[in-house]
Formats: sequence, structure tokens, C-alpha cells
Amino acid sequence: MRLSTPDAGPSVLEEAAVAAGGDRITKRLHPGSGGSALVRLGLARGDTAVMRVARTGGPADPARAGEALERLAGLATVPALFRRGETAGASWTLESVLPGQRPRRLDASLLAQAAQFCAAMPRAEVASTAHRTDLETLAGFFEHLAEPLSRTAGALDEAFAELPGMLRHGDLWTGNLLVQGGTLTGVLDWDAWHPAGSPGTDLLHLVATEAGQRAGRPLGRQWLERPWLSPDFTAASAEYWRAIGHQPSRDLLKSVGTAWWAAQTAASLRRIPELASDSRWVADNVEQVLGAL
Repeated sequence: MRLSTPDAGPSVLEEAAVAAGGDRITKRLHPGSGGSALVRLGLARGDTAVMRVARTGGPADPARAGEALERLAGLATVPALFRRGETAGASWTLESVLPGQRPRRLDASLLAQAAQFCAAMPRAEVASTAHRTDLETLAGFFEHLAEPLSRTAGALDEAFAELPGMLRHGDLWTGNLLVQGGTLTGVLDWDAWHPAGSPGTDLLHLVATEAGQRAGRPLGRQWLERPWLSPDFTAASAEYWRAIGHQPSRDLLKSVGTAWWAAQTAASLRRIPELASDSRWVADNVEQVLGAL
């Protein structure tokens, strides 16, 4: 699908901009994963907005993130969804522009603010179901691992049975945060959200991703180093656990780590299915974790 090309005639991106009520594309921000595009759009009333466009039904379809923004309407640190729709086979959303810039690093203050944000996420009416969805995704790619993946899903069902499922961002790291003057002003990119996530997984992802990027470790190796027991996560999550009314045991923390691993591994495969054919990636990120479990 031609989102934007220099040849004659309007591109899908331009058609979507018109359908979204845009007056002009003022800035092409950057291409996203899965063939998506992200642009700054001037509106007829003089405001600006962010428009996300991708193939309908594709891995980067912004309609899913739009559902999360509708669910979280009113939160100051979440973009407001102005409208969403479909044009010429492309799905698009039009969102508000939040103030701030992406942080250079994750300091203690920002981590504490992120923990408060996570604790304020809506509770589901049921216990977490996200881990089972993620593990079923893995089983669909790796039929030979279906039995240990099913056992893991059952163990996590039991571990989270008495905890509320919580709305999950799914990819909470510094690249999806905005700050201004040391204050958290935005949480962006809700493509991987789930309405009934496992408590603690977003906050663990934030801490573990920061550490993993510094060390250049793959996800599986990060899991083996048990980041859910790290001083950074322990300090950041203390107030989080108090806010949701639970004091986790060591076993529960391991379950949080396993649910985090399942979420991130499944997200990688949904985004890049070819990884399932990469024997080294599978060994590093799937097989060694299941072996340790």
C-alpha cells in the first residue's frame, strides 16, 4: 500500500489526512514499525494533531491503540483521541499533541512517576488474562513447545487468581514517555495494550528495558537475571504494590517476570513473525526461559 510517494495523485496518507479533517501535513515525523507512518497534521481550526496511518488489519493498525485511548480518555498523560477511521485500505487515528520530549535516561524521579501512572490504570473485572493470550500466541508459533507453554499458562492463572487484572500498556519504556521539566507529561504508543494485564509487568518492562539496553542483553538473558528482584524494581514497585493493595511474595514476583517475558516475546513475534525461524533467537529468548521454568 502506497502511504506516501512523489508520483502524481494523492497518496493514501494524503487521502487519510483529508478524511481526518486535516488542513495540511505540517511535518512527517517518522515511519513506524510494520509499515506505518506518523505525521503532524494541521487542522482547519488552527490546532495541530498527530495522525497515525497503517494498513488496516496489519501489525501496525492504529485502530487497536485507538481503543486504548478511548478507554483512557481524560488522563492528562495519555493523548486524547480526536477521531479514527479507515480510508482506501488504511486505518488512521488522530490524536492530540502532548508537551515534552523523550527523556534521555530513566532516573529515580521519572521511575517513581511512572509507577504512580501504572498504579492508576483501570482495574479489570476479572483476573489477568493477558499472559494466557501471549502464551497461546507463542504456542501458535512453536507447536513443539505447546505442552510447557500450557503448563506455564496454568501456573500463571493460579498465581494471579487473587489479583485484579489491570489495563496494560505493553511497551512501557523511555522511548514511549514524554517529560517536561522533570515531570512525566506523556505516555505514548498504546499498540500493545491489554484490558486485563498482569500487575507489575509494565513497570518491570520499564526497569528491565533500561538495564537491558545498557548491557545489550536479549530478552531471554534478561529474564534469567531476574530483574523482578533487582534493587531498582524493588524500590520503584514498593509504592505501586501498596497502591493496588498487595504485598507480593518472591514466587509472585517470578510470575510477574514470566508474564512480562511472555508479553514481550509474543509482541516481537506478532511484529516480526520471521523471528520464529531464527534458531538463535528462539534458543536465546524462548527455549532457555522455558528450560529454566
